[in-house]
Amino acid sequence: MNYEEKIYNTARAEGMPHTLALLMVAQSKVESGNYTSNIFKTGNNAFGFMYYKGSKYQIGQGPVADNHYPAAKYKNVEDSTREVTSWIKRRQLDGQFPKDLTGIKTPLIYATYLKNGAHPYMGASISSYANGMTVWLKKLPKSLLVAGSGGLLGLLLGAFLFSK
Repeated sequence: MNYEEKIYNTARAEGMPHTLALLMVAQSKVESGNYTSNIFKTGNNAFGFMYYKGSKYQIGQGPVADNHYPAAKYKNVEDSTREVTSWIKRRQLDGQFPKDLTGIKTPLIYATYLKNGAHPYMGASISSYANGMTVWLKKLPKSLLVAGSGGLLGLLLGAFLFSK
């Protein structure tokens, strides 16, 4: 199983809707430089999360990131994904993400929630981050796109409109 499938399947198993799971795969590709970054290679960190003591998913500190903080290190990509799904669920509880995640259908919507919920975590602008996700969405394997395509039409329409 490749990284995209592992991330998608873990996100779905953690309760993320199909479209959001696809957006998370695209997010992971943005954050990890398509799984080539040092932070990813040395710590299975697909989302650029920083290390914080007490995380039930992190196994320690990875390399220091561009923001001068140590990145998180994970046992596997699935735990890196679980960290993000857990983060999203906490943001739902505090009102920074919607209770119904099926409304997150485009890179722009997801990037907006990420930026609003992350504070200093996300350095890129919302539009830049969404553009990066759009690029990767267009390159995802077709097998993922049809895996649970309930929100696929909205995702593809949003990606198409956003790329203009």
